[in-house]
Amino acid sequence: MKGSPSEHCFSTVQDIFLFFQALHNQSLLDRHLLDLCFFPHALGEQAGVSYGYGFHIIDDGKHGHVIGHGGRAMGGDAFALMYDLGYIVIVLSNYDRPSARRVLDRIADMLIE
Repeated sequence: MKGSPSEHCFSTVQDIFLFFQALHNQSLLDRHLLDLCFFPHALGEQAGVSYGYGFHIIDDGKHGHVIGHGGRAMGGDAFALMYDLGYIVIVLSNYDRPSARRVLDRIADMLIE
């Protein structure tokens, strides 16, 4: 992962997948720390979204319990989600926000159909 002074970072789908897989397998953080990260500590701007420590916690009533994190820069958008249904979905986009989230939502709909 590469970064810049303006806090933007660059990564690959494979690196992000390995990161979320390590979270899921508890090889990066133990269960106690994951529970702290994935517990809603603040409400989000949208209904069904709250914030844990470093992660979005999403419960839209449709896709189950979802943990995620996103990022953006001018001309780019990224979002990665880990579903309690056992899926990890990562989208990197060359379009501004909310392009990655729209693609993720469509993929999630296809996974539960």
